[in-house]
Amino acid sequence: MLSLYGCNTGNQSAVEPPPSELSWNAATIIFLRPTGPPAAVKGKLSLDDFELGEVFVRRYAEIKVEPGRHNLKFSFPSWAAVQAQTIDLQCDENVTYYVLYASELGFGAILPPPDVVVFSITSKMQLVPEKYGRDIMSQYELAFQYGRIKAEQAAGGDAVR
Repeated sequence: MLSLYGCNTGNQSAVEPPPSELSWNAATIIFLRPTGPPAAVKGKLSLDDFELGEVFVRRYAEIKVEPGRHNLKFSFPSWAAVQAQTIDLQCDENVTYYVLYASELGFGAILPPPDVVVFSITSKMQLVPEKYGRDIMSQYELAFQYGRIKAEQAAGGDAVR
């Protein structure tokens, strides 16, 4: 199956980036990639069709968003042969959402010479409870942060970028 989700196409540059400065009531999405194949490949994380950055295994990303409906997509280069995963979120004011990307290695097969071994990979992305999300987050490194509360609204808090 050919998938162009991991490629940098001209189409993506036309997509309006999400705002990096947000209102005081912004929601937070924590994207977690704790384990799973393809472990040696960075996946690309997109919000509402705008590519935010790459997330390697045992990393997480923190994304601030305005309240409302958002689409989160995680994809790999087409040569990795892993189907892109998406999740639609209805984000409420000042709520943190934990989204887990999990994948498993399936059955393998040996193809004719040059004797290439191929495995199937099953993946999914899902919301997880806060306690579970925080437990995973505490074990791994931050890949990147996107978005921050507008400085004049931060009320003494630190702005993030």
